[in-house]
Amino acid sequence: IIALIGYALLVIRHKQFIVALPLIAIGVFSLWGGLRFTVYAVPIAAIGSVFLFYVLAQFIPEKRFRYPTIILLTTAMLYPNIQHITEYKVPTVFSKEEVNVLDKLKHIGSEKDYVIAWWDYGYPLWFYTNKNTLIDGGKHHHDNFLVSKVLTASSQKEAAYLARISVETYVASGYQNIANTLFKNAQPDQVNVESFFDELNADKVDVPKATRDVFLYLPYRMTDILPTVKLFSNIDLDTGKKLNNPFFYRSSNAAPRQGMVDFGNGIILELQKGMLHVGNQSVPVSEVVTAEYKKDGKLAVSRQLVHSNGYFVILTLKSYNTVLILDKEMYNSNYIQMFFLENYDKNYFEPVILTPWSKVYRVKS
Repeated sequence: IIALIGYALLVIRHKQFIVALPLIAIGVFSLWGGLRFTVYAVPIAAIGSVFLFYVLAQFIPEKRFRYPTIILLTTAMLYPNIQHITEYKVPTVFSKEEVNVLDKLKHIGSEKDYVIAWWDYGYPLWFYTNKNTLIDGGKHHHDNFLVSKVLTASSQKEAAYLARISVETYVASGYQNIANTLFKNAQPDQVNVESFFDELNADKVDVPKATRDVFLYLPYRMTDILPTVKLFSNIDLDTGKKLNNPFFYRSSNAAPRQGMVDFGNGIILELQKGMLHVGNQSVPVSEVVTAEYKKDGKLAVSRQLVHSNGYFVILTLKSYNTVLILDKEMYNSNYIQMFFLENYDKNYFEPVILTPWSKVYRVKS
């Protein structure tokens, strides 16, 4: 607000500063568009703020107090920014353990191979593994839909086939947008996407021969953004509307109470009845699944059936001190099954690297 007032006064006094209006507009947009947009307005906001202090200082009768006042107000304006900078400690993109996994992957296969992963990890994967990716920090387009499908669909056959088709289509098309090429977007013979996936799961789609290896990269750090990843394929492409509302909740501070477990945010498990209370709703729990790494590094998984008609699955991850509460769609997703439970279909995938931090599977040819 101070900066905007100062900028308005600056434009009134010096009309040429109107050229900075687009930068100020981007800064205002950052209030709801995100922190990344503030950088455009910072220089002009700084000039505007100091000019406002200069104007206010002119009302001080004693001239000798004017510049000290400007300095004092400017210092007060700078202090929270300096404090933010000194406390803003950004962690590395990947941990040492994750980099070790990628370094191992670097020595598996060749540089023409592809790694299917969410776009957040595209650049680091390229850097550390010397392999190719389909989406990354600079490629945000329709292909997000395909990668989201691979990661969050409940069919591993669909994931394996789609991963292979996507990579081979990408290479054969001269690195064109895969979704547009595959579905013939905006062409007279445009492919019905829903029918395509029905036929894919029914083995009625020709899967191209493998010309290179395709790997699936599943990091633990993707857990927090899994609902967002799911959003990109949880849409009806004919209407653009969301298909459903999959349920995903993560808790790291479950609090046992008398006959109950409180997961926070109004989500409570009634142990004796096996009912999960979500706000004002009570829903039966299907099963409780526990996964834990033993001392030998092996993953042990146990299951307890609660209600045969249950809707939610409670996934207790002891090694991560985390509990995931999922509906069956999210629980059966490829990411949850293959990362947390190491449950993979041997017909379509084979494990390459399995660690608590990240897992790599190879798509079988």
